[in-house]
Amino acid sequence: AFYHHFGSKQALFLALFEQWLGELWASIGNIDAADGPVPAQLATLAAMIQDIPAVVGHQVPIFLEFWTQAARQPELWQATMAPYHAYRDLFAALIARGVAEGSLRPVDPTAAAHVVVSLGVGLLLQALLDAQGIDWGKVSQQSLQILLDGLARP
Repeated sequence: AFYHHFGSKQALFLALFEQWLGELWASIGNIDAADGPVPAQLATLAAMIQDIPAVVGHQVPIFLEFWTQAARQPELWQATMAPYHAYRDLFAALIARGVAEGSLRPVDPTAAAHVVVSLGVGLLLQALLDAQGIDWGKVSQQSLQILLDGLARP
């Protein structure tokens, strides 16, 4: 009965992936729309990122299978990459605003956004593969804080 609602396993994977990314996008979009200096918005993001490993920790097999399938199927790969490009663009715009307001060091906003997205994806993957190894929420928050400290204008 469950599979009746999806045309294929690929459709099921896409639905699950899009639901999770949609929730993440809504949270990130709320941070981007908030008033205040960019470092404060990025600090809010740092607090939010600590919850991501707990949210996806029980879905390890689904995410690993999705990424495996995406590597083999161009349609899934496109569906996978589109949100990451959107996140990168949103972070680049946020970092550019921080540079313009003088709260962040002058950096290439796109390069810095790649670092933010890479950090998030890397931490997520580590948390998926070794969920019990360490407090990934704490590591995520500390890692983003290290990055923010490097971006902050002295």
